Parts: sequence; C-alpha cells; structure tokens
Amino acid sequence: MKMSKLSSALVLALSMSGAAHAEMQTDRIENVRHMMTFNELSQTDKETLFEQASLLINDIYVNKDQKNQYYGISPTYDGHVDPDAAMAKIKSRLPELSTEQLYTELHKTFASQRDLHLTYVFPEPYKAFTSYLPLTFTRLAGNEVRVSAVSSQHLSDSYLEGQSAPAVGDVLVSYNGKSVPEILKEKQATAQGSNAYGGFVRALSMLTRLPQAVKLAPEEDEVTMTLRKDSGETYDVTLPWLVDWNDNRVPATEAENNNQGYNLAQLAVSSDVYQESVNKLNKRHGIEQGNFFELNPTSEPILNWSVLQYGDKRIGYMKLNSFSPVNALDNMINELVNLVHYGFMGTDGLIVDVRDNPGGYILLADIMAQLFIPGKAEVGDFKVLVNETNQPVIDLFGQFGLDIDTSAGDKYSGTFQFTPDEVANQIGQLYYKPVAVMSNAKSYSAGDMFTCAMQDNGAAVVYGEDPQTGAGGANVWRHSWLLQNVGGDFKPLPDDSIITVSWGQALREKHHKNSLIEDYGCVASVDVSLTPSDLKDGGISQFTKVIEGLLAQPQARSSYSLNVRNDLQLVVPQENPTLSINVKNVEHIAMSVNGQPYKKLSVYAYGPEKTVELKLPEGFNPGEVYQLRIQGLDGGNQPLWNTNRFIVTQ
Repeated sequence: MKMSKLSSALVLALSMSGAAHAEMQTDRIENVRHMMTFNELSQTDKETLFEQASLLINDIYVNKDQKNQYYGISPTYDGHVDPDAAMAKIKSRLPELSTEQLYTELHKTFASQRDLHLTYVFPEPYKAFTSYLPLTFTRLAGNEVRVSAVSSQHLSDSYLEGQSAPAVGDVLVSYNGKSVPEILKEKQATAQGSNAYGGFVRALSMLTRLPQAVKLAPEEDEVTMTLRKDSGETYDVTLPWLVDWNDNRVPATEAENNNQGYNLAQLAVSSDVYQESVNKLNKRHGIEQGNFFELNPTSEPILNWSVLQYGDKRIGYMKLNSFSPVNALDNMINELVNLVHYGFMGTDGLIVDVRDNPGGYILLADIMAQLFIPGKAEVGDFKVLVNETNQPVIDLFGQFGLDIDTSAGDKYSGTFQFTPDEVANQIGQLYYKPVAVMSNAKSYSAGDMFTCAMQDNGAAVVYGEDPQTGAGGANVWRHSWLLQNVGGDFKPLPDDSIITVSWGQALREKHHKNSLIEDYGCVASVDVSLTPSDLKDGGISQFTKVIEGLLAQPQARSSYSLNVRNDLQLVVPQENPTLSINVKNVEHIAMSVNGQPYKKLSVYAYGPEKTVELKLPEGFNPGEVYQLRIQGLDGGNQPLWNTNRFIVTQ
C-alpha cells in the first residue's frame, strides 16, 4: 500500500496555478529587434526605480560584504564592482540617463555581484524575448569546450546556407574572432556565475542563451565560430541569432497573496531565474544532452527515474530537474517517498542527479538527507542583516513561528532555520545502500543546499561534473512581496519592474559547520568531468565511474527486514499489537510513537539474523494513524538504521 499523504505537520498543501500563454513564435533576431523595446519612464519613475533598487542593495542584500571580500573591488564593470559605489555613480548621472541607459546600468551593477539571486528583471515588452543559437556548449576536463547538443530542426540548409553543420563533440576554437578564454572572460562580467566554475559555465551558457528577462539582447545579429572536428579539421560557421517570444507579449501577472495566504515552505525559496529559462527553452526545442538510458516519468514532471543494470548489480537513478514542483509540494514529497521506498527496492546503490538544477523550495532540499542516513539529519542555518528597513521583514516571520534573534545588536542576526529539525527528520530513513549525488556548476541555490546537506550529513558521495556547485547560498525575495506584505519604505516599481534579492545567507552544518554556501558551494569528492565520448554516447564513461564508485563503497553490516509486507502503512491487531522484525548485527532496538520515546530493547543480534517480536503500545484507537519509529543501535547507542511506519489498528 503506497502512502497517499504525509502528516500535515510536514508540509501544508501548496496550490499552484498556471496562466495561459499564447503560442511561442520564432524568428531571426534581425526581423524582431525593432520589437525589443522599453517603455519610457518619467523622471519621477526613474528616481523611484533607483531609490527602491538602492534600498534593496543597501539594507536587504545579505551577501554584499561577502562578495566584496571574495572577489575584491574592480573600478569597472569588467569585474566585481562595489554596489554602493556603483549606485552612487548612477545617482549622480540619473538626470541625464535615458530609460534604456538606466535599465542597463542597474543590470550591470546587479550582474557584477555574481549572484543569480540578486537580479534586475527587465520589464515588458523587452523581457518577452529569448535570444538563442540552436546548439549548446559544455565544459570538459581541462576546461576544453565542446558542442554538447544541437537542434537538427533549426540547423536546416536554409539556416546554414551551405555551411558545415556543427556536430556534437566538435571543439570550440574561437567565437567572433576571440579565443575561448578571451570570450568567456568578457561574458563573465554579466554572467552572474559564482566561483571559478560557476563563472565559467554561466559565461559559456551566454554564448548561446540570452533570456532577455535577465540578460541584454546580443548586439550583433549573428555569430561566427571556428570549430574543430575530432579528425583535426577546422571549419568556420556563421549562425544567426534566433528569438523566441510570446506573440501577444502581455506579461502573465502572478497573483500576490497577502501573508495570510502563505506558509513557511512557500516563503523559503531559493532559485535561479536564468537557468530555469534556459532549461525551458532547451526542452521546448529538444536541445538537451541525452542519456544512454531511458527515463521513467512520475506524476511530478520534475522527478524522473530509472534502474540501470550493471553486470549482476542494479543501480537506481533519480533525476531531479528542479526543487520547484509543477504540482502541489505535498504531492511531490509523496512521489519522492514512494519512489525511494518502492521504486528502488532491491537496488545495490542509488544515484541522485541534480545537474543543471536551478533550485526552488528549500524545504524539499532540506528533507531529503534523512531518507538515506540512520541518524538525525541536520539542516543548514541562515542569518540576515539587522537594520531598520529589514526589521519589519524579520518581525513578519514571527507569524510563522520563526524566531530570529536580533538582540545582540550585531550587523547580522542570530542563526535560524527555515526547516525545523523535527520536520527535516519526520519521514526517516528509506534507503540503506550507498548513495551518490551527481552535481555540476549549474546546480544552484536549493540545488547547492541539497548537495551540501547530503555531503555534510554523510548521506552521499558527491560526484562533480564540475569540481564545485554553482554556489548560490540564500533564499530570495521579490520586491513585490516586500511591498505587499511589509510596505513601509517599499514603494511600487514603475512599469511592473521586478527585482529579486538575497535575504537569508545560508550556512552549512556538521563537518562544515557555519561555512558559507554562497560562492564556495559544495566541492565534489570525485571529479567526473565529461569526456568527448560522453557527449556522443550519452555519458557511459561518466556513469561507469559513478557506478563503480558506488559499488566500491562498504555495505552496511547491520540490517533489518519486516516479517510482513514492506509497506509504509501497516495494519496491526488492536489487541496485543505486535510487529515481527528480523535484525542482524544490532545490539539494541529503540522505538518511539508519534515522536515520544516508547521502549528500548537489548536484542544482541550478532552473527545469524535474529527474529524479534516488538510489542507495541496498547490503547491505539481503531482507524487512527500512529507514527512508529524503529531504530537499530550499536553497543554505544549509535544509530545503525531507522525506519518510520504508519500504524493503523483493526
């Protein structure tokens, strides 16, 4: 019997609504550039926009000092600029700046912070367009750049005009006459990528992907590239920029509820708008790097899975495309629980793939480590700026039971958690074999937090397609949310502009206690950078390295099995309720009911497997559901495994 719902204490249902959009159109940029415009702002509107942007950077943006220290200060936008100094320069020129110039200056100032959570989103109609080339590039070992995917639909004879078509695996030699290091250094100024690898892959993405909600349109109508085949032959190809856009160019306005309509899970969001846009475009046009195996869908589109046969071993594979479910959040959690417990039953290891994952709900990232470890999972803390502007935001969270201590009078608050420990451990362990996490420098935001949490809790070995994750360590607010729920100094932005800002700075736990995630991210334990053959065969050598690493990990010596059907919900008799369990290499068994300790037994089950009859509490009400936690302990009372079951009597 599969669980249809989890305890309401874990998560409140989140209703997601979608707006209808007109059919997407595609054309060459030269034919639509005249439509890529900004509505003119009055001088008063320019001043309002500037003042509100300054307010967020000065009083809300939690990573400002960290960025100045990590990257240093550049006098120009070629590097990281001090945002306060940059905003002061904009203010001095504000009377003479056109609307487009103001938008551009704000964009460059925000982008230079190398923080994808701090974003100035261009207004309509400009943001309705996405410029792209019909191929993608990827980083290989040694920072070599090769074509990773192409769109045969777009690379037609009429588009290529007799030129050679780029092919998967071809090496990028130059781009508009500049070497790869030169063009990537140029693009990094506005790519927003954190750390060396985040900066590299984000700049690389900008060579072919420019969603104009958050990036400026390409200045040129076409790009000339020199590519090299494996044979050593080089060739030049000139590709026109293509543009997708919504033909009615009317923005879909998100419903802004008052704070009574939110729960904490909805507010604790950490995601990357740029990568979300790129992933959607790649999927829409089928320009995605393939796998050598087929994936099975679930009812939640962000979650797919497979079981790979490797000799006589079976390896589970779970692909998490995002931490922002298409359907309700509680439905996603149920899909995840059922997949790990039932779908991967009998496998010898599990791969959790969060490559290119742009983030989403922090709760979803926080609850996953518990599924793979015998002890208590610890989730990361956060801290925020303490000042007069931010205090009403801090106070607002008291409504959600979140006590943020500001009494010390320091620049930053005391630490707090978006996901309480009891919630992060409510499901319990569901998988008992070795686990690997596959990440890359596009694993960002909640993707960073998940990867770090799995590493910090010893739940998995991290295998990196890039040596570091993308390193976005904060939750994100929209200015519009602050306006509606806090008010005060927050004023409406002109022309439906959108600004997002990093509010809570994320910290790691356990082995990396209080280390920042921002910029540093999670360093992979094993490098599995792509090889040329991986691009052509769907990653066989890369996955082989991960699977062999999984199988080389020591297997747990202690184990248990139930002498009933292995369901998450179990039915026991109301009179003399018992549960029969087989255990091996266990000294003690501890039980709790609904979070309260119930009984500890010394079983001394060493050598052959031993059957133990667990006597459950009397007095269960018929039809009511009780949560039973069973934990195996060694002689020092250290956890060896645990399982949570929902008990119903009849």
